[in-house]
Order: sequence, then structure tokens, then C-alpha cells
Amino acid sequence: MLTVFFRTLTIYLFVFAAIRLTGKRQISELQPFDLVITILIADVASNPISNNDVPLAYGIIPIIALFLMQRFFAYLSLKNKTLRTIICGNPLLLIEKGIVNERLMKVANYSLTDLMEQLRSKDYFSLNDVNYAVLECNGELGILPKAGKQPGTPPESRPAHLITLDGKRIIDSLNQIGITEAELDRQIKKTGCKTEKDIFYIIMEADDTLIMQTKEKFGARQVVFNKEDWKTIQQ
Repeated sequence: MLTVFFRTLTIYLFVFAAIRLTGKRQISELQPFDLVITILIADVASNPISNNDVPLAYGIIPIIALFLMQRFFAYLSLKNKTLRTIICGNPLLLIEKGIVNERLMKVANYSLTDLMEQLRSKDYFSLNDVNYAVLECNGELGILPKAGKQPGTPPESRPAHLITLDGKRIIDSLNQIGITEAELDRQIKKTGCKTEKDIFYIIMEADDTLIMQTKEKFGARQVVFNKEDWKTIQQ
């Protein structure tokens, strides 16, 4: 038992030193390469701890090797921009001037639902509040709001409802907000689009404002129907 204790303590000290020397960032802030190294170190360290038949050196040497490899690639990425792009990737501008970039969303394997979830986690409950949104290499979303829009301001009555996504209508959302499909079709035609398949997304805000964005092949333009316009259509 004493042997297991000292083996565990030794491996712990090596793992702690390796992780500590790689930087002070939290797990959520790690680049993909750093995260892989961290996972591998944890896996390698567990083997000599759980199996006394494995020599202690079989855990220590791989940890040192992984640490040195991480430092080597970190140094190269600082000196070479191309290599840094290959290792870490580039930030992606998912929202630019209030327009969601459909192409970059696909590159990031990001759905509009994922984007709205990230926005809500930052206390932005509406796409219409955001001027720019950058998906960083570590998966964090950086947000620059529109003028006068601040995080933490609760919606008037409910979060925004996504009622059309990538040309497909979400019937449950229509039922929740009390709008008929015929009424929605009339609004879509006012954008100049022939069918809903030409629309990337449609969102109804808490104040009954409708926000529509056409697909990229149709110019990726945003059309906003304010509350007064929408009330006129509903009557």
C-alpha cells in the first residue's frame, strides 16, 4: 500500500509540473492541441498508478516527452503564423454587422441553435442585439453588441423564438407564439423571396419583431418587420 501511495504521489507531482508549466489557462481556454496533450498526459499517468507491474518510468518518460512536444510546437507556433494556423486554427466571424455568416457557420459545424445558445450564455437573448460575434479557436464566443444593447437585460416577456431554420419551418414555435403559417407566408413574400427555402432563418423577438435573413446565395440580407408592421399583417 505504501508503494502505491508513493507511486501515485510521484506521478501526481510530474503531471502537476507538466500541466503547470504549459501555462495558466483553464481547460475551457485551451487550444485543441493543448487539450489533446492534456488528455494524453492524464491517460499515460493513470497506467502506472493503477498497475504496479508497470515500471514508474513508463509513466514519467511519456509525460516528459509530451510536455517537451507541447513546448516545442508552442514555440514554433509563435514564430510561424502558418504553423500556428494549422495547429490552432483561425477565429471565425460568425456574425458581421448583424448578419449571420452562413458559410462560416458550416465551416465551424455550428448550427443556429448552437449560436443562440452561446449568445444566451453571454446574456444576449436576441440575434438582433449583436453586431459582431467571433468564434475563437478555443470555442469561446466573443460578442460586440449593437449600440445601446447591453448584456444582462432581460427580454420583455420571453426569449426570441426561432420559427424557421435553413428553410425549414418549426411548427411548434409557430404554435407557441400564436402565428399561423399563412400569416408567416405573407411576411416571407414581403422580403422578395419566392419560398421559405430561400430563407436562412426567421426569428420572432419578445416584442413581436420578426427578423428574417435570406440565404447566402440570395445575398445574405436581413429584413426586419417591426411590431407595428406585424400587427398590421395580423389584423
